[in-house]
Amino acid sequence: MTSAQGEHSFTLIELLIVVAIIGVLAAIAVPNFLNAQIRAKVARVYSDFNALGQAQEMYRIDWNTYTENHHDSDVPLHAGLYRLTTPTSYIGSLPQDPYYNSPVAAGSDWARTQKHYTFGSEPDWDVKWDRGGNASGPATRWLLASAGPDYSDDSNPVFEYPGIQHVVWDVRTGFTAPGYTSAVFVYIRYNPTNGLVSLGDLLGASDYKQVN
Repeated sequence: MTSAQGEHSFTLIELLIVVAIIGVLAAIAVPNFLNAQIRAKVARVYSDFNALGQAQEMYRIDWNTYTENHHDSDVPLHAGLYRLTTPTSYIGSLPQDPYYNSPVAAGSDWARTQKHYTFGSEPDWDVKWDRGGNASGPATRWLLASAGPDYSDDSNPVFEYPGIQHVVWDVRTGFTAPGYTSAVFVYIRYNPTNGLVSLGDLLGASDYKQVN
């Protein structure tokens, strides 16, 4: 039985051309979509840093100090960044780091317990988590850090950063500092010009704001 006059079916070559065009469009669109997601997450992190920084400043007005170091695995619910939420609410809720709280980071024993941003302050006045209990005085500087798009903690130990000096380094090999000879410091700032997914952490501090 022959086809009715005027009917036309696609040839194999035509179908292959259509599939090839769709493949090219997908190859262009998918990376752009993924890159847009990365940029959106980075922007979200800096927005969270801004909100947490404002909360820290309000907290300091009331208590003459910033909150103490925060790591989810060893900070009780009444200390660290949690002080910003209770008993006085300086921020509605603590934002979670989108790069630590991820399937990639979950493969790390350290990162598995990290839901919020890493926060360090100096001097470290948190003896036994007792507000003001350290004779070294109130915390006058702070640093916030996120693992960044590479999901790797490239700024260690973040808790000790504020006590060294008022800069953020880019040192990949590690270094020691006076008074901290037992610690090896590595601070690598994330820079999108090195690639949207590249080494480096997203950093914010009371005396430093990262600009990309």
